[in-house]
Amino acid sequence: MTNHVHLLVETIKHPTHTFIRQAHSHYAIYFNKKYDYVGHLFQGRYKGQPIPDITAFLQISRYIHLNPVRANLTATPDTYKWSSYPQYLSLKPLNPILTATKIPKYFNGIEGYDKFVKAKESVASDHP
Repeated sequence: MTNHVHLLVETIKHPTHTFIRQAHSHYAIYFNKKYDYVGHLFQGRYKGQPIPDITAFLQISRYIHLNPVRANLTATPDTYKWSSYPQYLSLKPLNPILTATKIPKYFNGIEGYDKFVKAKESVASDHP
């Protein structure tokens, strides 16, 4: 996305805000050094909330993967440069910080998840 990111994070032992704080801090330091920038990099606090159940979890995953399509940044979710979707479909090697096996299991595999996501491509919005 041009002005924000979406992350679907499952935490077991550590609260999400700890992970986000560290990620923001490390990225801001990197960016500021690389571009000789001083000051705040992010425009406000992150917005996060617990996901109540597996149905919402799957809907949010679909929403995230379709967001660049709805924003007219790409024609299909698997061609967006910054998306993890190609890794879910085994089109790219798996990033070591990504677990892309849990969600497809709810659809009996990659093809079922791909069908689930793409069935909603033409819908204007199904934001959770």
